Order: sequence, then structure tokens, then C-alpha cells
Amino acid sequence: MLVDDDPFSIEKLRARILQLSEQLGTVFEIVSECYSGQSALEQMPLTNPDTVFTDIQMSAVNGIELAKAIQVRSPSVHVVVISAYPMFEYAREAMKANVVEYLLKPVDTAALREVLLKLLDMNRNHSYNRSKEILHGILSGALEGVLENGAVQAIFPFKGYRMLLIQNVEALYDVRLLMPKSDVDFEPMRRELSEHMEKREQCWFLPSDDRKSILLIFGLFDLNPGRFPPLLQATQQCCAREGVLPTIVYSGPFERLEEIRALHKRLFMALSERIGIGKPRAVALEAEFAEPAAQFSATDEKRFVLLLQKRDVPGLKRSISDLFDNWEQQDCTSMIAEINLKRIVHLFEQQYRTSSVSQYKTLETRIEELVDTCRTFGELKEAFFTMLDSAFQFAGEGSGDGDARQLFDKIEMYISSNIGQPLSLQTLTDHFHVSRTVICNLFRDYSHKSYVEYLTSLRMKIAQDLMRDYPKMLNKEIAEIVGYTDQNYFSHVFKTVTEMSPTKYRESLNRPGE
Repeated sequence: MLVDDDPFSIEKLRARILQLSEQLGTVFEIVSECYSGQSALEQMPLTNPDTVFTDIQMSAVNGIELAKAIQVRSPSVHVVVISAYPMFEYAREAMKANVVEYLLKPVDTAALREVLLKLLDMNRNHSYNRSKEILHGILSGALEGVLENGAVQAIFPFKGYRMLLIQNVEALYDVRLLMPKSDVDFEPMRRELSEHMEKREQCWFLPSDDRKSILLIFGLFDLNPGRFPPLLQATQQCCAREGVLPTIVYSGPFERLEEIRALHKRLFMALSERIGIGKPRAVALEAEFAEPAAQFSATDEKRFVLLLQKRDVPGLKRSISDLFDNWEQQDCTSMIAEINLKRIVHLFEQQYRTSSVSQYKTLETRIEELVDTCRTFGELKEAFFTMLDSAFQFAGEGSGDGDARQLFDKIEMYISSNIGQPLSLQTLTDHFHVSRTVICNLFRDYSHKSYVEYLTSLRMKIAQDLMRDYPKMLNKEIAEIVGYTDQNYFSHVFKTVTEMSPTKYRESLNRPGE
């Protein structure tokens, strides 16, 4: 929107904006030209501009007063003030009114170009964030019935959409415990995918509540089926971590945003059924999927019970190894492997009678962790044997326990010495030359926690000690000492673990008896 009580000034500004629009290859649409501040305020609800260019010196409502009114009524609208007077008082008042830029007449073309580029970037970010909020609202069911709104349709001008649900490989191998979903940075991936899309097409990454999957929605102008395979391949590559590709389930093209909620539920079920161990897939939602017949049969169960009753350790090992070989040949999914392994552990628990209900639940959690983290069936088999021996001592050997304990002690010492550094599972596997599953088992066996739970608890314990011993030390400094570069994230984790904020914890230290 252009606002000036001088028609000639508006005409010159319009001409320059349209000229720069052509040079920059971007459409800057002038939705309204107003000759007074009052007229601009009346026109704004009808034209819905992203930006208002206004002269300062106008009768009735001047440019500064207009900017202040816009700040109250439509705070998302950007205002650029143009003035023939380079007066500090005007500039200061413009800053108070949250004006984006202050240009002097006659407007320099180069300066106007820079302002337009800045506005373009700001509006793109605002439009993206607004569209992402709307998608969240649709998925939660909070925006039913409002999608016909003209403003919403303007944000989503696309011909159609594609939805993909992606296995979150990073979460499987190195869970960032307690990290709020909103803090996950998908911007690098979004920029990478934008190189494979047409101009003005868009994509949105939306993490799931359990952090095990990522929803990706493409807004497209070209729904030609031939262009989707390269886009799918690019998605799988940019979502890979440490060379591990994710499994992806994707929908066909659709035109109505209202469909994404139901599609998301279907994609979620399909992804959980299709994730394999060490074999990433990219499959269409509508593709037929026959679950491999790699079940733990009633015959298998009877044979296991007999072997358990006889305490036939070699026979049990052979039977379990045969099962793993069969599952690998049948391309068994993670879900089926997890169900079968839990049944085997249940049989051990019934025969050995050495674990309580709570211990059995812990073993189930360990199985879920192993199935998620193992990259091959061979690795999973080795880790499962280690877990069984630790839980039930069924092998009766324990000869390697001393070595395992020594390795765990070395890892503990390494963590304590490097607590302020990034300490991912990959860091430990590279340093100690062992697999992730070995490390996961070590922490379950000797700390009775997952690795991430152990590391988080240790960091919070050290943070509490520092707050107690050095009361003047800033939270930001403590956060950096224990390995958190983001103070807000540190405070979030601290409150989750200790059930009080860092400030409340410091206050409790000053109370008698606490």
C-alpha cells in the first residue's frame, strides 16, 4: 500500500517499485494507493497489505500516527516511512512506532532496492511461520471450518500437496531427551529441498510428539508424477544421518488441506508397519504391503519351553540364532522383531522366575531401544544375547563381565572428563571403537538407565552442585560447563529433571533445612 497526499510522489514510487520488481524477478503487487492516513486505515482491512509505504507530512493523520495505528491494529504489517526531513525527532518517533525503514526523499533507487529485498525476506519468513501455524492447527483439529477464509487461501496458493512421514533416524540413534519439538531446527533441510522445487513452492517439516517420525508436507504448483521421484530421493538423502537412510511412507497428490489430518493418521500406521532393520524403504501409502510371515510360531514356543526347562544353553542359542537368520531372510520389520523378542523374554521370565514385573517392563524397554538402534540383524542378535545373559545369567558364563565393567568404568571417566563437550552416542562409539548397542547395553546393565538418561542426570547433578558451591555463577555459565549451549534448553531440562526451575532451586538452597 502506498500512502501520500501528493499523487505525483505516489506515481514515482509506484514506477520505481514496479521497475525493481521486474529487475529482481519478483512480483511486488501494489494493492492500494491512498491519499491520506485516514483513507489508508479504512482500506487496510479490504486490501490486506503486507507492507505500507507512507509519507510523514500529511494532513489529518500523518505518517507516524498511521504507523502507530497500524502497530495496534495489524502488528504483522510492516511500515516504511518516507520523509523529506532528515530530523532526529521524526526518526525516533518512527522507531517507537516499530517502523521497518526510514527513507529520505528523493528516494534513492539503490536504497529502495535494499528495502524491498529486506521486506521480501521478512514477508517470506512471516508467511512461512503463519502457514506452519495453520498446518499445526489443522493437524490438531483446531482449525476445522476456517480453511475457506480468503486470507488462509492466499497463504496456500498451491495447486496441490504431497505428504511424507519420515523415520527420524537422528532420534533413533541419539535421542535429544526432553528437547521441545519447537526447538528442532529443520531450516537447513528445508533450504536443501528448496533447490529441488519450483519458485514459490514450499515445504514444511513438522515433528511428531514421540519424536520418532517427521511429517513433511510439500505445497506444489506442478503435480506431474514424473517430478516426484527425484524430490523423494532428495528428501531421503537430506534426512539421512551418518549414512543411515530413513524409511519413508508418502501419499499421492491431493488438493484440499482438510485431508492432511486423516492422511497423517494413515501414514503413521503405515510407517510403523514398514520400518525395517538396516533396510530403508520409500513406499507409497496406497501400495500393497504383505507382512512377512516371520512370526514366532506356537511350535517355536514349545521348542523354547523344552530347551528352557532343560537349561539347554547351546540349544537356546542355536534356536535364537536360527530365528534371527529367518527374520533377516524374510525381511522382517522392526515391529514384528520387537513383538517376537518380547515373547522370548517372557518365556525366559516364566522359566527362570528371576525378574519382577518392574524388571520385566525394563527388559521390554531395552528391547524397544535395541530394535530402534541396531543397524543389522547380526548386531541385534549379539545385543539380545548380552541382554539375556545379564538379566537371567542363562549362559552361566559371565567370564567377560569384568571386561565389560572395565569398559563401562572407562566410559564413565571419559564422560566426566568431557562433560562440557558434545557427547553423542557416535562420539563414544568413535572413541571406544564399539557399537551403539554395546554402549546401550553397558548403561542399562551398570547404571540401570539409558545412555541419554544417564548423561542428562549427571549433567543436572553437576549443575546443582555448581549452583550450591558457586551461588554467584550465572545459569548461562553453568549451562556451558555441563554441555548446553542454549540456556533456555538447559533450563527446560533442569526443570523436567529436578521438578523446579534453576531460579527456584537456587531459592531453595537459601531456605533453612533445604
